[in-house]
Amino acid sequence: MKTSPDAVQDQISGCLKALDGLNRCIRGRNWAKLGERDRALNSAMNQLQISVEKLPNLDDNLISQLQSLNLQFRRTQRKLSSLIRAAESDIASLEKGMRKVAMIREALDG
Repeated sequence: MKTSPDAVQDQISGCLKALDGLNRCIRGRNWAKLGERDRALNSAMNQLQISVEKLPNLDDNLISQLQSLNLQFRRTQRKLSSLIRAAESDIASLEKGMRKVAMIREALDG
């Protein structure tokens, strides 16, 4: 099955839509939907990669769109990674505080 530039263009649009959905989850801190949106984006990106590999020649317009998509994808991944690191730090601080409270409670009770 041959891939056409129009099909790749449609897949780029699908990837951008999936990327927008993931970004909305990140901005809205909708963690319940985050995994679903991330899987949808990764699936769309994988399909795009397969299609691009099947296309013998990419024109300058498609190359430019792919570069832009890649840049947006990497920015989103960095933003998500940063939020995950911040959440891990918050959890560690919370656990440390809970241990201190437990020690104080134990001292007061004992």
